[in-house]
Amino acid sequence: IIDEADSLLIDEAVTPLIISGGGENAAQVEAFEQAATIAREMQNEVHYRVNHRFREVNFTSKGNALLAKYGEELGGIWTGERRREELVNQAIQAKDLHTLGQQYIIDEGKIVIVDEATGRLMPDRTWRDGMHQAVEAKELLEIQPVKDTLARISFQRFFRMYRKLSGMTATAWEASAELWQIYNLPVVRIPTDKPCIRKQHADRVFTSEDAKWQAVRKYIRKVHDTGQPLLVGSRSVRVSELLSKLLTEDGIQHQVLNAVYHKEEAEIVAKAGVKGAVTVATNMAGRGTDIKLGEGVAELGGLHVVGTEKHESGR
Repeated sequence: IIDEADSLLIDEAVTPLIISGGGENAAQVEAFEQAATIAREMQNEVHYRVNHRFREVNFTSKGNALLAKYGEELGGIWTGERRREELVNQAIQAKDLHTLGQQYIIDEGKIVIVDEATGRLMPDRTWRDGMHQAVEAKELLEIQPVKDTLARISFQRFFRMYRKLSGMTATAWEASAELWQIYNLPVVRIPTDKPCIRKQHADRVFTSEDAKWQAVRKYIRKVHDTGQPLLVGSRSVRVSELLSKLLTEDGIQHQVLNAVYHKEEAEIVAKAGVKGAVTVATNMAGRGTDIKLGEGVAELGGLHVVGTEKHESGR
């Protein structure tokens, strides 16, 4: 029986289970450092173009010429055209597509991956095929040697090895087609004990990011003045820190819950329903912890939730 079944069977399914091993490789570590230096010199739309939708990097003719120049200067591994393109391509992905506070944080001198779906830290995981080392080189940290994959299996295949498989989650309905297609598992909807009384407001769209944050700031202030508690959701550590800065400027006392303050998660979330409380949180908020409404909060309209960004998944 799998808890948070959709998270594990659908979201986490793209991450393989890997047994790895390996040793030191000084030349490879040096190559990652050199690639990061070259990537800093290269400019977007001049030496390369980034496809953010597919998370791809393509070199221009100027970029290829610069790589060829470095190949002659550095020699060794850099004389191979394909290998040097792979190394610098990864370094550019680390620079332009991996953002500190969104895909990862730095903890005690190490890169720690942040699960974008939940906002939680994944300290035992590393990106494979040299990407983790490319991010370490970008942040000027000590580069860990690349590990060789000794064995691997996908989550889909692993869970299908069980003769009996089931699970529970509050957000499976949207993934019901995938759960049937991949695992042959039907989804049964259990109605709530009491009728849902949540009020869903329409989306608001702005022409610029600055206009959006100023509107969010004004809206939070307006609701906070009534005493109604607010839970403000964001997608990344960076955005949660930005919101915290804006609220501090407005003199509004608040709590921040993100991958940096994850140890206090249950305590912070449990107090989010107290009158006048403002809680800024990444997607991890509320997991496994009830938000109990404080005295007089129900009369004010209950907990007011503000979603500041759209997520990749509706769930």
